[in-house]
Amino acid sequence: MTEKRWRKLDRIEEETSPIEREGDADADVGIISWGLTQTMVREAVVRLRKKGHKVAALYPKVLWPVPVRQIEAFAASVKTVLVPEANVQGQFAELIRSKTSVVPVKQTLYRGEPFLPKEIEAKVEELINANAAVPA
Repeated sequence: MTEKRWRKLDRIEEETSPIEREGDADADVGIISWGLTQTMVREAVVRLRKKGHKVAALYPKVLWPVPVRQIEAFAASVKTVLVPEANVQGQFAELIRSKTSVVPVKQTLYRGEPFLPKEIEAKVEELINANAAVPA
């Protein structure tokens, strides 16, 4: 009976994992975000793309069951995955790490206020510069 219930979760993921993607198909940095933080990510993506950076974002609407296939496909299309979160531990990044093959970079904030778009923008630029410094 338990196995039957777990199989239902697999079907739920396949059938009802609403997810939105925006940005460049071949991005240097891909950001995965949900909830309030996604509002700040959207603004940061617009600003970064205006500067000429290749950036993409993925916004899952349902976190459980984890949309494994969509997250892994997104991660495969970008060089680095960033997960900005307004908590001390980076719980969503850890959930992604535990349920997928993706090892995201965490950006945590725990001052009781949401991220500012410029904070996410600065972290993405830091990652782009770090990627550029690594010889191919």
